[in-house]
Amino acid sequence: MADFNPPKKPKRNKFAFLCAILASTTSILLGYDIGVRSGAALYIKKDMHLSDVQIEILSGIINIYSLIGSAAAGRTSDWIGRR
Repeated sequence: MADFNPPKKPKRNKFAFLCAILASTTSILLGYDIGVRSGAALYIKKDMHLSDVQIEILSGIINIYSLIGSAAAGRTSDWIGRR
């Protein structure tokens, strides 16, 4: 029994946890931003005299920027993270 060594718990990667928290926070903020923008669209339309199509483009453009940002994030994280 003197030679019995219980297996040690693996170390947790704090950087991976931080990245996961940051990614989930980004998703939450994107949803919040879309919700706020859709509520503000009524006032933007009235104040700036925009058509329905222009409001749809204004509200939908955030999804295109999210797509571009997520595509760039993969390459950026590979460039920064892997040495």
